[in-house]
Amino acid sequence: MRTHCALCCVLLLAACASQPAAPAFHAPQVTDESATAADSQPLALEGAPDTAASAAQVTHTTDTTDDLDVRHVTVLVGGRKIHDNTADDLDLDEQLMLGAGIDMYDSGTGHGFEAGLEGSGEDGRANGHDVDLKLFDLYGGYRYNFRVQDQDVHPYLAGGLALVRGDLDVGPDDDDDTLGAYLRAGVGFDVSEKVRLGIDYRHMFADLEFFGDDFDANWDQLAFSVGFPF
Repeated sequence: MRTHCALCCVLLLAACASQPAAPAFHAPQVTDESATAADSQPLALEGAPDTAASAAQVTHTTDTTDDLDVRHVTVLVGGRKIHDNTADDLDLDEQLMLGAGIDMYDSGTGHGFEAGLEGSGEDGRANGHDVDLKLFDLYGGYRYNFRVQDQDVHPYLAGGLALVRGDLDVGPDDDDDTLGAYLRAGVGFDVSEKVRLGIDYRHMFADLEFFGDDFDANWDQLAFSVGFPF
């Protein structure tokens, strides 16, 4: 009996010894490639704005800037030479002119517009009568400002339409209105951040009628200008 029990114990121990040992626990290893890949991925936070959407919003904000970023109010003083022969005969063809206008344009492209009001007049005496001629025009048109290396010099060209009104008094008085067109050229000089001085030439194409006769209201105009930014 004892021999039988001893034999059973030996067989039990041999069976236990024949079972494979449980594998040892090893901590997972993180390779350099895995760490690099993880570092290259942006950290996604709940509620954080999307990068592409943010960039689009910044671009949209930039594009909404004011295109007409250069603006001036300008006063002009100069002279006009009227082409009409009657004005020349009455010695009313050379006139003092005054005007005021605005111009606005994009400093990046040079494209813009202008508008204003100008007037001139001259009086004298002919055939024993006082004579007087006045010409006014309300104008508006396109204006291009050239971009040059010197940022304080601003040459420009312009053209547009004008509502012209004339008043001729030679004893009897008559007036007329017409639609004309003009071309202009000039240059401005920034003498300070708040003042721009310039020289301006303008030619008007217009025809009026006084006392049933045609009046050549074409004129050449040369003026000095003083501009103030706003």
